[in-house]
Amino acid sequence: MKLRISEKIAHCEVLGPNKRSVIWVSGCEKHCPGCIAKTYHSSQNGTEEEVADVVRWFLETGDNHLTISGGEPFLQADALNDMLIQIKKVKDIGVIVYTGYKIEELNHPLLNQIDIVIDGEYIETLNDDRPYIGSSNQRLICLTHRYDNVMDYYQSEGRQITITALKDKTILVGVPSRQQYLMWQTMKGWGREDTD
Repeated sequence: MKLRISEKIAHCEVLGPNKRSVIWVSGCEKHCPGCIAKTYHSSQNGTEEEVADVVRWFLETGDNHLTISGGEPFLQADALNDMLIQIKKVKDIGVIVYTGYKIEELNHPLLNQIDIVIDGEYIETLNDDRPYIGSSNQRLICLTHRYDNVMDYYQSEGRQITITALKDKTILVGVPSRQQYLMWQTMKGWGREDTD
């Protein structure tokens, strides 16, 4: 089984509590206006990777937490479910998933592998700079008690971002505030093409 992945990084500290790896999958049908990840909408973006190779990559990072975003993770739910089952055979990890669907629309075993879902389409006019969530219609839904003792992380002030240099590009990681997003757009020659 294969996954189409736009980006993956290790040791991230801005897309969930604790140091974590992040995988951005390719493909999204929502096309929300103002989405920070427009280049990840195409299902042809990124690279196709064997699930076993992604499992190996994650285990080698040494991280105990994983955030999956996109794109839209539930368009590749079967492969992601398989990936998480394989990882959890080796180590117990915490998993956070960002999805443009409301959780009520989802009926997939992948939900059984997730600790927190942040659901709902991004609506630019409802962007209230709430930490870690793009717009006020989106919900943070705990599916397990794994992160109960760190939920104050999601009540912190302001949005945290990092700018990460990869081999051939620089990417903005996190949920930027409107001001951070505008600053990112002005950085000519930097970052993702989706900021145009």
